[in-house]
Amino acid sequence: MLRLIGSHYHFRRAVPQAVQACLGRTEISLSLAHCPRTGGCSLCSHGHTV
Repeated sequence: MLRLIGSHYHFRRAVPQAVQACLGRTEISLSLAHCPRTGGCSLCSHGHTV
């Protein structure tokens, strides 16, 4: 999922329940500050894990 925060896009992905306890997180978010929106869309469409 892509979110626009200010003028930068952020890529957000849920963490699988099996590893949430180990990571202590339910989601991971990466800033795409220097990546165009199309790059973020490519991450989403290909199902890349973060």
